[in-house]
Amino acid sequence: MMPTLQPGQRLGIMGTGAPAQQLATVARQAGLQVFTAPATPAGATNPLADLSGTRAFAQQCDLVTSVTQPVAPSILTTIAQYTRFPQGSELTELSQDRALEQAFFQSLNLNTRPVQTVITVADVDHAIATLGLPAQLLPIIKGSSISAELSLQTPADVAQFAPLAGQGSYLYVPAVDVQHQFVVFATKAEPGELKLFPPVAVAANGRLLTIMAAKTLAPDLAAALQQATSKVGQALSTIGNFGVAFLLTTTGLLYVTGLQLPLSSLTVSLSRGCNFTPAELHLRALSELPLPTVEPLVPQQWCGFSTNAEPAALVARRQHPDWEFDFSYRSPTDATRTGGVWVPTTDPERTKQQLQQSGLLNLPSEKGK
Repeated sequence: MMPTLQPGQRLGIMGTGAPAQQLATVARQAGLQVFTAPATPAGATNPLADLSGTRAFAQQCDLVTSVTQPVAPSILTTIAQYTRFPQGSELTELSQDRALEQAFFQSLNLNTRPVQTVITVADVDHAIATLGLPAQLLPIIKGSSISAELSLQTPADVAQFAPLAGQGSYLYVPAVDVQHQFVVFATKAEPGELKLFPPVAVAANGRLLTIMAAKTLAPDLAAALQQATSKVGQALSTIGNFGVAFLLTTTGLLYVTGLQLPLSSLTVSLSRGCNFTPAELHLRALSELPLPTVEPLVPQQWCGFSTNAEPAALVARRQHPDWEFDFSYRSPTDATRTGGVWVPTTDPERTKQQLQQSGLLNLPSEKGK
């Protein structure tokens, strides 16, 4: 059994943005020294891509966690060689490879969308004949810099794929009509203790998030979300937070669609509506402390806004004294993202309309991704 993190010890955090900042704040409150992985300026080489840089970072920490961004498995392997890394690399590896992710869900008998792996134009033609159109072609490796996501509306659009054929593997994903998208976060500790957060409903562009108390969901839907997340948590070897994404179609089919890394803007949305935050539970799991039961407090909506919406946010801050704004986050890589707002709500649709009227939110129509 590894020792518990104690005040005065050093926690290394690999990640950026408001979620990583929140974890750093929680760690400092616990008496830990916080070391963050070196930021990578635009166009520069990641200092952790070099073995000596990774080793130097790991050796100054008593324990390291990777929270907001995918990190190459080779870097995580090096980290684990030189310091404690109880989180492990499994979640990162699964969440960044769509084929592995699908196989993992299928091994648990979870309901996933019908997809096909395609490499050649002939493969795409076969997928169209089997699964239909419209559809998306998604690179197997998420965020790949050498592959592009393509939208296919008609058979003629296959010509867009021809230059990419044979250069890598893609998933052919037919479109579905979306009723709701959800993410359920959970925290896993040793030996297998698991605590779930309330589901978060995700709007079409990912900027409007609503914390859903179980009683506001249909009982069978709430149970299905909890059961699937628990099954994933029991199968994963990771320690700390993880998330499971879901898609509910207009015909009532619930699909498991992906894994989420420990902290993100989605977990930040939970930081005002529950008695404990994901950052707090993540740190407790890493520290081998018992996990508390998570309870929703006041239903919340969270809306992220960009630089050009900041004047509207300043106006809304005067008009809505119960809205809690955060202007603290400035991304080193994306100058357009500046902050977010939490809105307590008992009527999510009315709150969404208020956010739209305030100029903070413009939502496209939802069509399955």
